[in-house]
Amino acid sequence: MDTSWQIHRQWFKDIRKAFPTAKTDKTDSGNQKNDKTPQRNGLKLTQKETEKDDAYATINGTRKNLEIVKAIVSNEVNSKPEKQKNNTLSHTHHEPVRHEPVGNKMLASYSGVSYGDAFTTQPRSTKSSIRCSGTAGMDLSYVTERIIALWFPSAVSKQTYKQGQRHAAHMLRNKHGDNYMVFNLSEPKRILRSEHKHVKEMGWPAKLAPPLERICSICKEIESWLSGDKHRIAVLHARGSKDKLGVVVTSYMHYSNICGTADQALDRFAMRKYLEENIGPFHLPSNKRYVEYFAGLLSHNIKINTAPLYLTHVTVLGAPSFQYGGCRAFLKLYEGHTPIYTSGIYSVSNGIRQFTVNISTERRHGLQLRGDILVKCYHRGINGRETIFACQFHTCAVADYTLSFTRQELDNACTDARFPADGAVELHFSPGPEGRLTTTPAPTPAVPVTLADDPITRADSPLDAPDSEEDYNSEGKLQ
Repeated sequence: MDTSWQIHRQWFKDIRKAFPTAKTDKTDSGNQKNDKTPQRNGLKLTQKETEKDDAYATINGTRKNLEIVKAIVSNEVNSKPEKQKNNTLSHTHHEPVRHEPVGNKMLASYSGVSYGDAFTTQPRSTKSSIRCSGTAGMDLSYVTERIIALWFPSAVSKQTYKQGQRHAAHMLRNKHGDNYMVFNLSEPKRILRSEHKHVKEMGWPAKLAPPLERICSICKEIESWLSGDKHRIAVLHARGSKDKLGVVVTSYMHYSNICGTADQALDRFAMRKYLEENIGPFHLPSNKRYVEYFAGLLSHNIKINTAPLYLTHVTVLGAPSFQYGGCRAFLKLYEGHTPIYTSGIYSVSNGIRQFTVNISTERRHGLQLRGDILVKCYHRGINGRETIFACQFHTCAVADYTLSFTRQELDNACTDARFPADGAVELHFSPGPEGRLTTTPAPTPAVPVTLADDPITRADSPLDAPDSEEDYNSEGKLQ
């Protein structure tokens, strides 16, 4: 039996209890036993030398204490294992290498150790997770002691997904009873409510960043649930992209940093470690942008703009190569999920360095925008349309009348080689509907525009469609 946890616990209380098998040197003479004068190498020490040795001992003991505290924070000190229960379904797990902590064991199936042993109330390494062979990639990981991430790949079948939810519900109830709530970040599923007692629908459409208000609501709901009882657990559920888990964990980390207590510092460390080891960089730049909005508003680094914006024109720098070195581009704008504008088709030929979509007309000096805005640019192909780029922003965080996005900041285009590496998109605004334009449209070569009614361009995007099975791989990353 591994007794290293007992050793660390007794180290500074009584070294003889920490090492009960250690032998005591009994070769001392009777005079040495009775003489309590401090000695070094058999020689008696003066009072000055004794005080110096005591100072060194104090410093060394402090350093050892700090090292042990640091080890506890990083889960390098093993926690006492729980006793196995014989009345629960069990599973096996692979033993780690000897120098790794017990908390880093990777659970692989459902036979051998009880479900209760798969969970612990001690701080865990974020690498500790349950990957079930019978549920095609289900991943259940502890983010902190009271926050759990439950993720499913989008490609799993309906039957496999139901089976995975039953297994997850069994494990959660076995460890936490009914003291957990599932915060569903994906599309609503009936199976969630049938398997779990407490479910909160907090999802948003796939391939989009969550509305800024939704991020605030999720953080408040999680905080409200956890503060109701110290035994409560929050389970973050997502299917498809892992970006959704990353957005919520990162946002809640910023939220607890501003609105939380000093006791949550260890939780923030665990959340940051979970993000580094399980999520990685966001695949949608708009997700990163909205998390930065949220963090900036919490810390007051972003000044809130309550006035609406009036979009006058959009300039695309660089010609996307979708057809014969160019494209047939058109824009669609959404306020929230409501389509508010569709442009004509701009026939951009090979060699065009930039083109401008003029939104202002003689009757309208600008398109009023307020709140969450989505700009999507499509290529009108022969048989349909294809996304060239997309970007999301919130008007409350726009302080200037020009908003620029590089290729790395554009959804879809950031990983599409057909969009120029040095390309960018600029949005130009006016201070009011009747105000004079702050900037004039950039001079561009004459680009033919087709304004005829087209059912392909007129059709609205299926913003509320579920995650597509072919869009994400088994690790929740965009293919």
